[in-house]
Amino acid sequence: MYQELYSHIAKACCAITVIEDDEVVSEGTGFTINADGQILTAAHVALGQWPVDLKKYADRDTKIIAKLPGISEYECKLAICGLEIRVSAFSKPVWVDFAALVPMHALPAPVPFLKSRVLSPSLGEEVFLAGYSEELEIPFGVDKLLRSDVSGAEDFYRAMSRGYLADMTGPLIKRGVIGNSRGIYARDSGSGKTISCEVIFVDNGMNPGASGGPVVNKEGEAIGIMTKRAITSAAQGKDPSLAIPSGCTVAISLHPLLAASRNVP
Repeated sequence: MYQELYSHIAKACCAITVIEDDEVVSEGTGFTINADGQILTAAHVALGQWPVDLKKYADRDTKIIAKLPGISEYECKLAICGLEIRVSAFSKPVWVDFAALVPMHALPAPVPFLKSRVLSPSLGEEVFLAGYSEELEIPFGVDKLLRSDVSGAEDFYRAMSRGYLADMTGPLIKRGVIGNSRGIYARDSGSGKTISCEVIFVDNGMNPGASGGPVVNKEGEAIGIMTKRAITSAAQGKDPSLAIPSGCTVAISLHPLLAASRNVP
């Protein structure tokens, strides 16, 4: 029923790997938004940290690698990283967890992408979640069977560490329904600028690795970015702070991206 839609989403969903000093410090998902290979993802995926500390990031020598299924990996740089909302009534700023990446160099050919829709999602709307969730496994577990003393094994593991899981498995796509959507609207009294952002709850859960992946409507348009799993209390006498995943996914709408992009030279 959704074969064409799933194929469309899968082709535009990329594995994101952040490498520092030859070590992988962050892995997640992103999705291309135009044929030039520009990407949206979650800020904590692109930075390998949360909350955002841009000064700390600037002092690190990191590489952000994007890998689309069937297309060679390419290195990206941050164009937009998060959005800070300051409200006088809040004790500290609110950070919106999204990032925009652009290729370091022009790509040799156009890439598949998802059109974006900057509109409020509707309660009860059917949507699709896509990402390189840790639920995914390489078929038959061949990565666990590969002997380290065999020629080519090192190359295989190096490739996997740079996002080539995208070729071996593709993203995991799930269906869900928007069960709740709540927004924040803020206005800076000094500049007069305004910002709005909606937090979306989808009644299906994605696991680590899928962060930064798209929330897509039935028209194949990206309407949000997955940021985290929703959690619920599982308090016990010995551990009143214990929490577990609730089975829902939390995402943000693309409204703040539009606002932030206006401030990018």
